[in-house]
Amino acid sequence: MTAHNDKHFHALIDEDDGDSRLLAETLKALTQQIARTVDCSECCIYEYLPERRALRAQAIWSHELTDRDRAWVGRLHDLAMIPDFAQVVTRRTVLATYAEDEDVTGVVGPESMAYWGELAAIWAPIVANDEVLGVLELTEKRAPRRFGDADKLLVRQTADLAALALRNAQLYSQLQEQKKTIERQATTDGLTGLYNHRHFFERLRAEAVRARRYGFALSLIMLDLDDFKRVNDLHGHPAGDRVLSTVGDILRAQVREDVDAPARYGGEEFAVILPHTGPLSAEHAETANGAQATAERIRRAIAEAELPLPVPVDGLPRHITASVGVATLPAHAVDADDLLSKADRALYKAKERGKDRVEVYIPG
Repeated sequence: MTAHNDKHFHALIDEDDGDSRLLAETLKALTQQIARTVDCSECCIYEYLPERRALRAQAIWSHELTDRDRAWVGRLHDLAMIPDFAQVVTRRTVLATYAEDEDVTGVVGPESMAYWGELAAIWAPIVANDEVLGVLELTEKRAPRRFGDADKLLVRQTADLAALALRNAQLYSQLQEQKKTIERQATTDGLTGLYNHRHFFERLRAEAVRARRYGFALSLIMLDLDDFKRVNDLHGHPAGDRVLSTVGDILRAQVREDVDAPARYGGEEFAVILPHTGPLSAEHAETANGAQATAERIRRAIAEAELPLPVPVDGLPRHITASVGVATLPAHAVDADDLLSKADRALYKAKERGKDRVEVYIPG
């Protein structure tokens, strides 16, 4: 999340999204109007997170907004550490404190008020459908004042207005999370968490076009687990699924995060797209970044991994191996489909030559 802010307003809102910007403008208008209605110098809206027993400042408006005010937005505040706020949430009561009172106690006491330059402060619960959504805070920094019964009633009523805005913010956040989940499910394999077959092809074709346009190398690793059918036959498909999931973890650990694209191609076959990567040799394979070196590290990591298999049956070890093929564009191929075909040929060459090995495509 980025912040929507100006000279007087700051909110935890994603500025890159149109709906989010509209919500930010709503919160801005609301906090400003509440501050003016109650005649206070500052208004802050906190969201209540019941699962964490905490408050998080979502938006603030002030006559004189400071960097400390901006930094306050987005922070989590444990109610166990701020009993004054906890009282507002649990008892659903309006609470007011004054810097001039000698008997001011609690966390929101004279030291805290002096730090923030507050002369008076008042808090009210934000409630909708008998559910506490947050806390409305109003502070006065310009001159000493006392909040009477009419002020407290007005603050409670304005808190009801904040409830609608806060509920909209929560619904928006939930929708964004659902959207991310749907997008993730559409592009990833449910078992391994790697990219799925469809997204692999989309990414490969996009990377191939980019590589040809800008003249950089693009490599592809194709990987097949050796004799994997025996794992399912001897140990059952649940054990086989655990092995596939473990291999997915290994691939993620061995490639460059946010650069390479590991995918489950299908069954026990996997692929890794390596942008800006030529073939290179397997020399110094522990540190080299070439496709062959990366493939060798992956092969070795799989061969050495303690896989979640039961005790050996019929001589099958608790380890499993992989045959790996590597091809590079433009050295070996002219486009994405050709690159896939060449990497696949190299993979089958590795199978023919004894398995548990890496082969780079050789023309001819």
